[in-house]
Order: sequence, then structure tokens, then C-alpha cells
Amino acid sequence: MGKLFDELKRRKVVRVAGVYAVVAWLLIQVANNIVPALQLPAWTNTLLVVMLLFGFIPTLIAAWAYEVTPDGIRADNPNQFSGTAAATPASSQKLIYAIFVLLLVAVGFQIADRFLGVDQSVPDSANNAVITEASDSTLSRRTSINIGNTAPFSGSLVNAQIALSADGSKLVYTVLRPELGAPSLYLKNLDQLQERELFTGLAYNPFLSPDGEWVGFAQGGLDSLHKVSISGGAPQLLAEDNRAGSGGFWGVDGTIFHTSNSDLQLERISENGGAPRPLGIDEENSGFIQSWPYLLPGDDALLYTVGTGTGVLNGRIDLLVQSTGEVRTIVQNGYNARYVPTGHIVFVRSAALWAVPFDAERLQTTGPERPVIQGIQTSTTRGITPYAFSEDGLLVYLPGGETNAFTLETALVWVDRDGNEETLPEVRNFGRWSVSPDGLQLAVSIFSEGGNEDIWVYDLTRQTLSRLTFDDADDSQPAWTPDGERIVFVSDRDGGGLWWQAADGTGAAERLLADDSPLLAPYAFTPDGAQLLYNSGGDIYTLTPGTEVPSQPLIQSEFNTQRPDISPDGRWLAYQSNETGREEIYVRPFPNIEDGKWQISSAGGSSPKWSPDGLGLFFSGLQGSGDNGVWVAQRDSADAVQFSAPVRAFTGSDAVVSQDRTFDISADGSRILLRRAPEVEALETEVTLLVAVENWFAELKRLAPPDPR
Repeated sequence: MGKLFDELKRRKVVRVAGVYAVVAWLLIQVANNIVPALQLPAWTNTLLVVMLLFGFIPTLIAAWAYEVTPDGIRADNPNQFSGTAAATPASSQKLIYAIFVLLLVAVGFQIADRFLGVDQSVPDSANNAVITEASDSTLSRRTSINIGNTAPFSGSLVNAQIALSADGSKLVYTVLRPELGAPSLYLKNLDQLQERELFTGLAYNPFLSPDGEWVGFAQGGLDSLHKVSISGGAPQLLAEDNRAGSGGFWGVDGTIFHTSNSDLQLERISENGGAPRPLGIDEENSGFIQSWPYLLPGDDALLYTVGTGTGVLNGRIDLLVQSTGEVRTIVQNGYNARYVPTGHIVFVRSAALWAVPFDAERLQTTGPERPVIQGIQTSTTRGITPYAFSEDGLLVYLPGGETNAFTLETALVWVDRDGNEETLPEVRNFGRWSVSPDGLQLAVSIFSEGGNEDIWVYDLTRQTLSRLTFDDADDSQPAWTPDGERIVFVSDRDGGGLWWQAADGTGAAERLLADDSPLLAPYAFTPDGAQLLYNSGGDIYTLTPGTEVPSQPLIQSEFNTQRPDISPDGRWLAYQSNETGREEIYVRPFPNIEDGKWQISSAGGSSPKWSPDGLGLFFSGLQGSGDNGVWVAQRDSADAVQFSAPVRAFTGSDAVVSQDRTFDISADGSRILLRRAPEVEALETEVTLLVAVENWFAELKRLAPPDPR
């Protein structure tokens, strides 16, 4: 064994092995630093180690068989030296010095990495930031968070809506638990197992204040914006006019961005409440629906989603520079975007979370769009997607696929005064409907599986459906002419507006009005059919169909006035308005509307409908808690302006009024037609597991690097 070791030393195998090991170690250390900097694939380090291991044995064999001489590389001569005690040549001494220097360099690297990698003079928080940056080369870890049994929300079909505090310690979510009967708001500290209820009663879309001490959320039914302390207590009202399912963002300066329910546009409001202020986005770039605001660093550039009347599926992501009013489109066919501190914008598309590198100073993308999380639950109607991340790189999301409320089948139900129900046999995804003047037919919009909306005619006698519109554009909001010959509807075709067509399907549709304003909808004709009352942008207008007379404003104000209806004698106008801060029902003389105004409802109301005799005024009552039962206020004669206090109109109708508070009355006034939403107790529940991804920022950088050019 001694002779073998002497021979290994004589042939310089030991020295070569030592040099190879030191050089290999140095290469590995250098690679660990430059691979993340150059954004090379994570397997680069592994490939280098494997190559060095495979090269070790051939290098030793070559050292045994060959030697380096002044005349070049030649086969080793075992008789060159007379003994093992031969003097070490000068070249060998230099090699020993080189090995010593390399060892000193290796030790220096180790000392620098151990003691100089973190500045010991800075606070712990800064050290943590350095440690987070140094962890970019490590793998992300995935765990699950159990938030219990939940049922899908009827409006979006998602099972949760979530928010995460900036430090990643608090998870807030709204879920629908059938035993409570309404979506509720919960808090889970991630260092604890138990959740804590913050609010029960139609809570949607939570978002946290920058310090994580307050939760903003939308209250459905009341269409209002609230905040509640994570310590508990009663919620505080911030804004009366808020669209649930459109998101919110709480800035560091106390400004909250949200979507108005009146005009579907973005507004800003103080965290202490007060009057909301519109963002003033140029009308040409405003889009039909603005939602999911997210403020970039610097508090000037605001990301938001621009949707259409049928949802966000074909929407886009725009960026508003508030200081200049400039609007830029960042992503096409995407929604619910947020800025990540890694220099990315993440957004949702096709049941996946995508990312695009983004320069927050130049406000432009710097690389291609790439999917980074596959299989995330999302609603293509309003863009609700349960995902959130913290500033230290924790991502939480709900796995699943695309949901589409337009595919939710519902039934239309007649309800009489005694609560007796008759369900129509057709089960479809019904939109809005209107009973014909003779009570024998319905004009109803129906959503196809692809989300397209068309007008159909439902023959109530034969129980048959006939399609009326076939255009690729969305056709919705049908209303009958008083003679029952035509149906007026809203269409997206040719830029949008009001159209009408013969109810029997003959002839082509004709345009009545070009208008692409939000909340466009026809509602009522005067009894002689001469004038149509319609909504546009939260105001009420009149139109004379079949003439070139331009439409005229009837009620225009800073408030949201909607859903007008004319009494059978043509003398009274009923409508809803939020001028008191809540939707209520009002009556005015018609056409001289300035001759008086009377408030009919007292605790919230929507969708007024006159009875056929003109003595009763029906409406959907909110009653301050999302209760959408049908109420009626009566008067003694068609000349009277005084109405009795509203009372329940139909026994048992509370459970079947549709979520958007829509209903219609039969021709004889004995029944109302409602859309039955799925009963909460009948909804299918499942254990809902959120996915938590630690060190997600490192994964994001690896999967969506900026363009090296």
C-alpha cells in the first residue's frame, strides 16, 4: 500500500486530485452567484456538478498515465527516477504554491459568504430582506389551508374570495356556509388554526388596509362599501354606491379605490368615508365596466380591468396615470391584475395566473407574457379570482377552473297572493324577462354556454321557446310595445344601442337609438305607444320610436335614477333613485314631472311595477338586509297621490325573488313571475383547501424572466 501511495505521489495523481477538487469547488461557488443573476435555468447548477463528477476519474487516469514536460505531454516513464526520494523539481514546487493560493482563495470565499453577506449594523428587518433575496435559488414549498365546508356563490360560482395582509400573517376571506344563509367574512391568523368571524350578511370581495388592521368589503343587496376592524365590532359604512364583485384597493395614503354601482366606473373615496370622486378616465378609454383597481408604487399609476356587458372574458387590463390622465392598455384578454414587487404584473387568463415583466418607472412591459400558476378558480362573469400575495413572497390561491354564472340554469316561477307556486317547465340560464300585454307570452333573454345572450319568445300556452335574435352580438333587456307587436331590446351590434323587431320573428331588427352608455335598458311605453322610457348612464330619457325626433332627458341628476314605469292611465311615473343614499321608490306626475314627487318605500326599494288597475305599486324591498321580498303600496283611486304603507304582496315570495330584484306581473295582476335562485340549503358543499406557496417570488422570477435584450 505504501509503494502504491509513493507511486501516486510520484505520478502527481494526489496533487492533480487536490487541484481538481479546489477548482471544482470554486466553479460551483461562482455558478451559485452568477446563475440567478443571469436568470439561467435552475438546473444549470445541477448540470455543472454532474459534469465535474464525471470528469474526476478521467482526470486522475490521465495524471497516472501522462506527465507534463518541457517537451510537451508524454507517457509517464517509471524508470525516470532512481527512488521515491528524488528531489522535487522546481515546476512541482510552483504547483504546490498554486494549490496553496487556491486554498486561500476558497477559504476567503467561505469567510466572506459567512460574515460579510449580511450587514450586521442594519436592523433585523433589513437583514430579512437580504435573506429573502438570497433565497431566490431555493425551491418554493406548497402547503394547504383548510377553510372548511363552503358552497359556491350564486353570482360567480367561486367558493371563496380572499385577501392577505402585507406581512403575510393574516388571511381574510368570505365564504358561503349554508347553515348561515349568506356569505360571511372571516379572519384567520396564519400562526393559528381557528378562524374568527368578522361579519355575517352578504359580504363580498375583502381587501385589507396597508397596516392590516382594517378590512374593506362590499355588502351585496345594499350595494354598499364598508370597513370593519380585525379586532371586531360593527362595520362602518364608507359608500352607499358600490358594485359587489368588482374589487377594491386601499392605498397607503388612506385612499380607497372601488367601482360605483350606478355607472360601473372607478371612484376614489377616503378611508374615513365622505363623497366619492370619479377618476375621470377619458370616456373614449373608459370601457363599459371598470373593476379590480390596483395601485402601483409611487401612488400615481393605477391598474384596472375593462370589461364588457357579458363579463371580463374578453376584457383587457389598462393603466391610468392619474397625474396626466393618460390611459395605456397593458394586457389584452386578461383581468384582475396586480403589481408584484419582483417587477411583474400578474393577471388572470383561462383559469391560470399569468405574469409579464414590467418596468414600474417607465410603465411598460419588458418581456413576454407567461403562465405561472395553472388551475386557479376564477369567474369569467365579474373576474372574481381567489388569489393574494404578501410582500415577503407568500402566495395563497384557490385551485380549480373557470366558472361562468351564465351557465347557471334557473327556473321561472309564478307565485300567487297565497304563495302557491307554478314553475315553468323550461330550465335555462335566464336573464331579464317581460310579460306580454295579453299575458300569453314572455320576451326573455337567455345566455348560451359560451356566454352570448339572445332574445327568445316563450309561448306560455304551448310551453315552447322560439329564438328571436341570432346576431353574434349580445342582445338583452327585452320590453314589449303596448300592442304586443314588437319587442325592444339592447344590442351590442354596430356599436351598441336600442333596437326593435317584430315579436313573431318576421323582418329584420331595426335600430332605434345609437347609445353605448352603461346601464342602457328600455323599461316602459306610454299607453299609446308614442313614447319609450329608457335608462342610460343612470338617467331616464324618452324616445319617440319610428321618428327622427331625438331622445329627450326626463330625469337627469347627480343621483342614479333607474327602472321607470308608467301607470296604465299614463298619468304617473314610478322609478327608483338613490338620492337618500339608498335605493327607494318615488312617484311623480307624468309628463309634468316637476309638479310633485312622493317617496313610496321607506326601507329600500327597487324595480317598481304598476298593477293593471293602477291602484297598486309593487316593488322589490331590500329592507336593509338584502331581503328581496315583493311589497305593494296601495291607493284608493287613480287620482290619489297618497299611498298606504307597503306590505308583503305575496306570501312565500321572499325565497324566490331573483338576486337582481327583477320580477314582472301577470296581465290580471293576480300573480308575479320570478326567477328562482338555488336555495342555499340545496347547494352542494365541499371542503375548501387553499394552496399556500412560500418563496413564490423566486418561482415567479424563474418562470417569467424579462427579455434579455
